[in-house]
Amino acid sequence: VGIHNDDIIEDDETFAITFYTYSYGRVQVNSNANTIVITIEDDDTALVGISNTQISIYEDSLDINLCALPFGSLVFETTLTVGVSTESHTATENGDYFGISSTNLNIKSSGLVCFDVHITEDSILESDEDFYVVLSSASPKVVVAQGLDITTITIHEDEDTIAVGFQMQEFSTVEGEVALLCAQIYNGSLEKEVAVYVTSESISASAGADYVTLINEELKFVSGQSNFTNTTSCIELITLDDSALENTELLEVKMFNVSSDVLVNSEMNEADVHIVEDANESVTVGFQSEETMKVQEKIDQTVLVCPLLLSGSLEREISVYATTADITATAPSDYSNTSFEKITFSSGDLQKCFTIAINDDANVLESVEHFQVTLNALDTFINISIGTTVVEILEDPVDGITVGLQDHFYLTQEITGPLNVCIEMFNGNLESRNVSFTLESKDVTAIAPGDYLPLQTQLVFISEQATGAVVCTQLHVIDDNVVEVNLEDLDLSLSADDPSVSIVTASVAKVSIEESDNDVAGSIVFSSTAYNASEDSGGIDVCAVINVTGLERNLTVLLSSHENTARDGEDYNPLSNIPLHFSSGASSGDQLCHFVAITDDSILEENETFTVSLFPFEQGFLGDDNLVEAVVTIIDTGDYIEVGFQQTAYSGSEQIQEVMICTEMLSGQLERSVTLGIEFLDGTARAGDDYSVFSNVSILYTYGHSAGSLQCFVVPIVDDIYIEDDETFNVSLVTDLLTVVLLPQVTTVTILQDPLDVAILGLLNSTVSSEEGNIITLCAELESAVGELHKSLYATATFTSASADYGLDFNTSHSLELVFPPNSSLNDLQCIDIHLLTDLLLEESENFIFHLISSDPAVVINNTADIIVVTIIDVPDDNVVGISFTSGNYTVAENETSIYVCVEIVFGSVGENINVTITITDGTAIGGEDFEQSNYTVTFAVGDSIDTPPQCVRIEIIDDGAVENDESIHCALPSHGPIHGFGNANANVIILEDTNDTIKIGLQPFNLSVQENISLVICAEITEGILERDVCVSLAVENGSAIEGVDFISPTPSDLTFSSSDEVQCAIVTILDDDILNDERNFTIRLLVGETGEGDNQSCEGGGIGVEVDTNMPSINIDIETDTDDFVTVALSSMSYNVTESPNAVVSICAKVEAGEIGRDVMLYLYTPVTGQALTATPNLDFIPIAGEEMKFTKGSSSACADIVIIQDVFVEEDEVFEVNVLPNPQDLYGAVIQPGGDRAIVVISDGETDNGVDIQPSSPSVSISEGEDEMTLDFNNDGLLDSQVMVCFELARGNLQRNITVNVMTTTSNTSEATLNEDYIGIDVDLTFTSGQKSSGDNQQCTLIPILNDNILECNETFGVSVEAIPEDRDVVNITTEFVTVLLMEDSTDSVIVGLLPASYSVSENDTVELCVQILNGTLGCNMSLTFEVQSNLVKEGVDFIGPIPSHLTFNSGEALHCADLTIVDDAIPQPERNFSVGITGSGDGLIIDPNYSSVDITIVTDPKDAIMLKFSEDIYEVQEGLNASVCVFIKSGYSSIETRVVLMTKSGETSTATPFVDYTPVAKELIFREGLSVGDTVCTEVETLQDAVVENMETFEVLLLTAPEDVFKIIILPDDDRAIVNIADGAQYKTVEIKPKAALVSVTEGGGGGSIDFNGDSVTDSSVIVTYELVAGILERNVSVRVATVSSDTSTAVPNKDYLGINTTITFTSGQRYDGDNQQSVSVPVINDDILEGSETFVLLLSPTLEDEDVVNITDDITTVVINEDPNDGVKIGFITTRYTVMEGEDSSIAVCAELL
Repeated sequence: VGIHNDDIIEDDETFAITFYTYSYGRVQVNSNANTIVITIEDDDTALVGISNTQISIYEDSLDINLCALPFGSLVFETTLTVGVSTESHTATENGDYFGISSTNLNIKSSGLVCFDVHITEDSILESDEDFYVVLSSASPKVVVAQGLDITTITIHEDEDTIAVGFQMQEFSTVEGEVALLCAQIYNGSLEKEVAVYVTSESISASAGADYVTLINEELKFVSGQSNFTNTTSCIELITLDDSALENTELLEVKMFNVSSDVLVNSEMNEADVHIVEDANESVTVGFQSEETMKVQEKIDQTVLVCPLLLSGSLEREISVYATTADITATAPSDYSNTSFEKITFSSGDLQKCFTIAINDDANVLESVEHFQVTLNALDTFINISIGTTVVEILEDPVDGITVGLQDHFYLTQEITGPLNVCIEMFNGNLESRNVSFTLESKDVTAIAPGDYLPLQTQLVFISEQATGAVVCTQLHVIDDNVVEVNLEDLDLSLSADDPSVSIVTASVAKVSIEESDNDVAGSIVFSSTAYNASEDSGGIDVCAVINVTGLERNLTVLLSSHENTARDGEDYNPLSNIPLHFSSGASSGDQLCHFVAITDDSILEENETFTVSLFPFEQGFLGDDNLVEAVVTIIDTGDYIEVGFQQTAYSGSEQIQEVMICTEMLSGQLERSVTLGIEFLDGTARAGDDYSVFSNVSILYTYGHSAGSLQCFVVPIVDDIYIEDDETFNVSLVTDLLTVVLLPQVTTVTILQDPLDVAILGLLNSTVSSEEGNIITLCAELESAVGELHKSLYATATFTSASADYGLDFNTSHSLELVFPPNSSLNDLQCIDIHLLTDLLLEESENFIFHLISSDPAVVINNTADIIVVTIIDVPDDNVVGISFTSGNYTVAENETSIYVCVEIVFGSVGENINVTITITDGTAIGGEDFEQSNYTVTFAVGDSIDTPPQCVRIEIIDDGAVENDESIHCALPSHGPIHGFGNANANVIILEDTNDTIKIGLQPFNLSVQENISLVICAEITEGILERDVCVSLAVENGSAIEGVDFISPTPSDLTFSSSDEVQCAIVTILDDDILNDERNFTIRLLVGETGEGDNQSCEGGGIGVEVDTNMPSINIDIETDTDDFVTVALSSMSYNVTESPNAVVSICAKVEAGEIGRDVMLYLYTPVTGQALTATPNLDFIPIAGEEMKFTKGSSSACADIVIIQDVFVEEDEVFEVNVLPNPQDLYGAVIQPGGDRAIVVISDGETDNGVDIQPSSPSVSISEGEDEMTLDFNNDGLLDSQVMVCFELARGNLQRNITVNVMTTTSNTSEATLNEDYIGIDVDLTFTSGQKSSGDNQQCTLIPILNDNILECNETFGVSVEAIPEDRDVVNITTEFVTVLLMEDSTDSVIVGLLPASYSVSENDTVELCVQILNGTLGCNMSLTFEVQSNLVKEGVDFIGPIPSHLTFNSGEALHCADLTIVDDAIPQPERNFSVGITGSGDGLIIDPNYSSVDITIVTDPKDAIMLKFSEDIYEVQEGLNASVCVFIKSGYSSIETRVVLMTKSGETSTATPFVDYTPVAKELIFREGLSVGDTVCTEVETLQDAVVENMETFEVLLLTAPEDVFKIIILPDDDRAIVNIADGAQYKTVEIKPKAALVSVTEGGGGGSIDFNGDSVTDSSVIVTYELVAGILERNVSVRVATVSSDTSTAVPNKDYLGINTTITFTSGQRYDGDNQQSVSVPVINDDILEGSETFVLLLSPTLEDEDVVNITDDITTVVINEDPNDGVKIGFITTRYTVMEGEDSSIAVCAELL
């Protein structure tokens, strides 16, 4: 039956085959088996896939329709079942979509089935999410197509957003802390990260000073945050602590978004941040000092008291309070009492003043009186320091007597004796009281007690004395024997001890003491004649010291320096006329010093010196000539050089007989000689025996040596003809100089063994014969030696087997090393015993060879006595069979495959079958490489004999492709046993080389660079192929710039033979030292094959078969470097050159070759040093210095030159000299050596044409001096006033003097001169000489002094002139560029007038005029003086608040004492508070003193009541209940509202606020309008809304502020304390409750289960306790609430109080911050007593009730908690029978009672 494949997908199908018959009757068909049912099983499958593999959909699309469909053209007639399920990825099942879990879909004949996937829309802001729809096969007829089995569905976020904003509109933080600015999500949820941005903006706070600016600061919200959970995110705002005391400062932060899915709450997008002042900030206020303030009764009617801001800084107002208190003065009779005077400091104020009025007590005669002023602060941040000052009220000077000195001038002499001094009463009478005066002396130029005894005495007028009364005392004058001016002055001053009752009119007298003898003049010397300064010290103080008793006048000396070995400007800073001013009063030993700077030049040099000298500025005051100079020595410290051996090891040989050792300067530079010692230390070499040592060996490094310099010495080696090993000794550098660092300090010298010092060894015999079993002795003899033997000689015996084998035929028990010890003699022997072994073999005589060899370089083996042939004679044995190879040698070609080797019997007969092993071993052929290694065996049978044919084995041959010699395989028969080898017992198989094998050979390296006088190794190497035989190659030379025989010697050997084990073969090329200074040269060595070499007559013919030259390495190029030992000696051709100055003059400096030959270019460099002993010419003035001018020697030349340009100058001068140095090329140090002494020469410049001329001018066109300047105590005109001197200097502005020139200097007058000759100054007419050596660029000044007179008059600055001209004989060379110097005489700083501004304060109204008067309080004005008014205030403005002062500048002419100006207060019609400002005066004249007590006037402008109204809150604190409106009112405190005005009332969260805007109240900013016509007491109100919340809380507060509307800022006054009020919000308890109930209605505890040692009732039984917890199930707390918990008895209670438990009645408190959905629990503990009684569980009840104070806000829903006390498992009872035995009579009783009892 054929089944057809119909390609239709269908269910299994059946058909039947039925048997039936037409032969009815004859054939019967079994009806039960007449049908066969055939099922056709369909194996067709459908490939099914999903309709879309990627779908994107928005969240609000809700449904997605997907289809499963078959692919291809198949027809199906059945239902196809596929499975569908969903899998989450980032989307969440049933959160973002409805999942499908293993759902089967049936594809019917339509060929398509579809289904829906439902998308869930949420309101969460999230990222795009995805999930998968997976198709799977659910029937065997379905195959899911790979790649079409999954659909990825991406859910795009719809328009979900979140709303965010600041958590609060106001934040508060303390300065210096980090504030958290928190934003919260007001609406929406997040499942992705979003961000908003925050920027800060200053209001009153300053960015960078008060806080760190926020600029687009990112504030992130992350996935999981929503308006329900985790709502807030914060950023940090860093505030800065500026240490200033200031008000709370404000900044604003703003929030904005950059993404449309984040909305910023427009009402919460801005927030204020208040930076509160740091509580630790403080300021200190106080008086400047505790010094008493003085004021007179009449003259000063007020005293100005001025507290200061002593520390801290202010950026806001503060106030302190002043209070007065009586001491001896009494208020109000003596002064006006001040009680709590308020003193306000504003921002920036450093001082504030107030006045206290002083009362005149109507001429009451009384003593000085005092009262005190004390400062107080009410604020803790204000510290008071020096808080009290005392005011002293001086008596009115009108009351009293007038007294004075009788004379104002006294003249006396030192030797005269006491001087009488008297005082006189000029006016007044004394009645009933004494009045005393003090007479006191004061030094002027006379000094007490040296010139006089100081006077301080009391002179008393006694009662009843009257006008004309006189009282006297004496002044004692001393003869002091001190050098001083002719007249010395002192002042006498008279003062009243009680100024309140006396007036002193003639209070001062002058006393002049005339010098009476000529005291010995003193002298000034150096403090030392020799100073030492280390170079690295930076410098040294050079001091001049007074060498006499003392000075009583000023004295000036000048300090200069000149160079010795130290150089000006290089080693130290030169000194030129440095003045040292000794002041009057200096005494013996006093000194003045000047610091001389020392230069640290890092050069190691000798100590250097320069000289300092003193010379007088005026004659007659210096000491001996030998003391006016001192020498300063600069000690070179800290500079060092590093020197060491150039190598740490050297070697030399006895043949050369010397070794050169070099030291090298590694660092540093020398300008001195340094000698280093050399020390030798024996090692194995001994001084004198092995090497020679000279005494005092040293190394000298000299001036000019620097890093890289070498110094060498030679150590002779002794050729001692001893036979010895290499020997060593050490050489060390030694020095005691700390300036030399030795590194390395030691080098080791090895003396190599002399190869000619050898000994000859030889063997005693050449042949020895002996039988098996004997011992023979073989000896070596010391045949000869060149000298004594100082070392052991070593030789070695080796054996070469000929036919005898070591170990089988002979052996030895001795070492094979023969040692001749030191001091062995000629013909001494060293021997070895050889044992000849008996082997029981029938064999021929055997032999072996005994060799004597040595690797000891001191041993030569006699080549005629280096071997002994030993023959072993066999002892016969007849019981063996001898076998032999048929041939001793077999030959086979390498490229053949095998060869047969055969063995035959040569004697004897085999007695039994035996296998004979042929031992195959490597010869030159290697098993496994050249032939197959195997076991080879032949068999001989019983009876086999000499007639038996040979037995053979086959050996396989391997062709290895290597170039090699013919190779051999060694075949051996057994040497022992019943059958062994005899005759040809050994045979060799020779493998003939394959002629087709080749190798390649090349030279390496390709290029070489070598030096002269070395031996160079040239190597050839096998680069390709295998070599297993000897081959030969040749080396050929090709000349380049190097010539064979001149520059080098050809390779030795020239033919190189490679053996089978060689990879490299080398030859020696000798590079010759030609002693010519040459450039680099080259030549080539080439490799040749198959040619004949010439070096050693060895022929390479035939040796090149199978060898090729490697074309990549055919030759070597060799460069011969310049020999550093080849040099030429050069020197300057002359030691002196002469040249004459001219416009184009040059001098040609030449060097010449003194020794050697130049074979290449050599460069020298010419220098002109700037220092040197011979240097008088100046670089760049007399010649152009050169630094490295090239002097080039070309090949073959003998000289080279360079030019130096000579400069034509304009000076008349002597011949000048400079030095030239020639130095080698630092890059070619080995090219040329400068001959000692030939490296320098001098050039002499003869002066040419001369343009003589120097420019002289004043050092300054003007100089100034103050008359009476106290630098000197001079009195030129003996008027008793201190005079002064001015120094006028002239300088050499151009030119360089080589001789002296003189100019005349004199004072002059002109029309512009204000100073008067002999009144203001004393004229001069002097000559000044400029000396040879002075120059414009260095020491270029000469000076003179002009006396200035002090006239003690306050006057303007005055001038006079000083002129200069050359004397006639120098006018041709001197050009005066400026002929006139102006001398400015500045007024004596002690001359002055004191001015002040009166009165001290005013209080004025608008439209008033104030007269401001400036008065000269003390002194007389002799010159015009200008004063300027200056207004000091930030609160008032000129032209707005006042006009004037007019005039603003006051000019006092000579003799004037008072000037006034008017200041007008402007009526601005603007409401303003009281304003303060001050008007001060400043002056522009010297000598002008402004009395600090009267330097300014304080002016107060009182408030004009017509201009403004003053407002204030009606209450300081407003009370309101939560949810109600607060009525806030403002009333007019003063003034009248003439026009309509506005103020702004706004709410604010201040420092003390606890209420939250928008939570507890609605913030407002409202205008309040004060209409026209309102007056004092009228009120304007507004409502502020408070918000009802569900939170139980304490009273909360916020602030309301009153601000002036911008347009009314000048119409309304609000004082600082009146601008704010507090609103208290009381909690609206009647509108809210919290619900509290037990956490569990039933709790249990086990009696005694507390553990530990709990024992509540003291019965020593462990008790326990039960914890009962209560929950806040509704409500939020922002304050504490309490409930009461008590144990109570009930009908159901079975536990007994105080027996089973201890009753409680307590309160528990739920605290602020607890809430129903968070922290919501509080617990109470009830003690449970263990009564140790077995009982059932018992219960008691806890009752929960609100406390009285909280019953209105606490709702108790379940008030009962039942506590079950479970029985203690340890409690039990013991029960037993009453008795253990009962007796009863049978029949007597019907029963018996058996009893148990509780035991």
